[in-house]
Formats: sequence, C-alpha cells, structure tokens
Amino acid sequence: MTNNGHTVLVKMSYNEDEIPSVRGGPLAEKTPLGYQFEQFHFHWGENDTIGSEDLINNRAYPAELHVVLRNLEYPDFASALDKDHGIAVMAFFFQVGDKSTGGYEGFTNLLSQIDRKGKSVNMTNPLPLGEYISKSVESYFSYTGSLTTPPCSEEVTWIDFTTPIDITEKQLNAFRLLTANDDHLKNNFRPIQPLNDRTLYKNYIEIPIHNMGSIPLVDAENAAGKWRAQAAAVLLPLVVLAALSRTSIFRGF
Repeated sequence: MTNNGHTVLVKMSYNEDEIPSVRGGPLAEKTPLGYQFEQFHFHWGENDTIGSEDLINNRAYPAELHVVLRNLEYPDFASALDKDHGIAVMAFFFQVGDKSTGGYEGFTNLLSQIDRKGKSVNMTNPLPLGEYISKSVESYFSYTGSLTTPPCSEEVTWIDFTTPIDITEKQLNAFRLLTANDDHLKNNFRPIQPLNDRTLYKNYIEIPIHNMGSIPLVDAENAAGKWRAQAAAVLLPLVVLAALSRTSIFRGF
C-alpha cells in the first residue's frame, strides 16, 4: 500500500489462476471474458458530510472505495486504459459506525507508516479482498462514465453498490492525517458530475443466490435469459467469482 500523493493505492500479487475476477451483470455485454482485479484506492473528505464521488438518494458519504478492474480482452492495464469499456470500477461507500467492516482495523493501523507522499508499506498478515468491500453486492447502480483520477479515461463501466462499508471515526481520521506536498491529503474526491445524457441503471431482479464464503455467487446461466428478456434499464446482480472471497490477496508483498 502506497501514499502516492493523491490517494492510498493498494496493489496485490497472486498466482495466475487465483487473481480475483468479475463477470456478468452490467459487464456481461462488454466482454464474455470478464474483468480482472488490478488495484484499489480510496477517496475521502475532511469531515463526515463529504468524501464520496457519487450520491445515493442525494446523500454523500465520508469516503469511497474504488476497486479497479481490467477487461480481460486486453493483456495489461496500460493497453486497456484507452479502450472503450477496457476498465470497470466497483465503488463502495463508507459510513461511520461503532465497529468497522472486515479488515479495516488492521489496514488503518498501517496508515501512519505511509503518512507522507511516496511512502509504502507491505501488509504482513493480509486478508482476502472480500474483507475490504461491502458484505452485500446484490444491490447496485451502474452507468458509463470516466476514471476520476489521471488519465481520466472515458467509457468506463461504473458499478456503485448501495450497501455501505462500516468504518469507525478513528479509522477514517487515519486517512485524514496523511499528507502530500506538505499539506494534509484530504478532500481527494472529484466533485459530483452532472448526469447529462448518461443512462443510470438499477438492478432489482431476484435470482438464485449460492453462498460461498462472504461473497454470494449468482446463478448466471439461469439468469442470462431473464437479463435478455428484461427492459434495458434493468441489470442482473453482479457475478463475483469465488477467487474474490477465497484467495489471500496480498500474497507476494
């Protein structure tokens, strides 16, 4: 994990056959191959009323997690960046509570070691990627937009999950204490953008759920026919492959 002066950026190493990947839902018509995990990073505000880059029912959240994925039609992240639908981002919002979700206690304890721009630290006791995202991935919005950080590529598929991640005030403040260029690294979110002519999709179809670890899998084969039969403004719940919850995601750090 690295303080790059813009955010906390986390990259991970895997065996080739264990890299987390995502397919189905709003990604199904982009490629049959699915999308593969590349990195995740965070955006946050100086107080609990701002920080997220999108609103849900006109509500802003104090922080937002972006899990960045690469279209498997392209061999690497650089070649996917300038392609239509070469990149997808799964966005998760944070809400302040008395307890945190999954692995954020240990994660935020490390932030003091990357308090300045350019500093990095390796996690010695990594947790699966599923410990850092919402416990529910069944409800979401999706739209086509752009990356909110350089190079701000267009035609990116965004998937905004509506179930927040819990984080404590102390843990959130650990992000706010980070610095970049002799100033605190905060309010590192892009202002809310107008919808313009974009179509915003919301899923609501109920399909069979198979529990595996902390992240559910959906019956994509049976659901595919329902997806094609529904109106264009309806999406199937996202299919998250088993590797997302089973694999130790910081292997090799």
